[in-house]
Amino acid sequence: MAAILAVTAGGCSLTSRNNTASVAAQTPTEAEWRASLDALDARYRENPNDADATIAYARALRATDQRAQAVAVLERALIRNPLYMP
Repeated sequence: MAAILAVTAGGCSLTSRNNTASVAAQTPTEAEWRASLDALDARYRENPNDADATIAYARALRATDQRAQAVAVLERALIRNPLYMP
């Protein structure tokens, strides 16, 4: 989960130049993110331990320029699910 959160928080792009156009076409617009923000918020609040809900909500927050809130959501997820380091 930590790796997924790190990639999401970092905004890492795993696309190559050959398929950048197709990825851009699939990326939701800010208006679409804003429209889905309430539903993602409700899903996250219903089960804050759901990694998929947490990541989706954090992505929506980041896409709507609410970066501090996105970081807070991801930090809470890491506090709830600490990394196991032997």
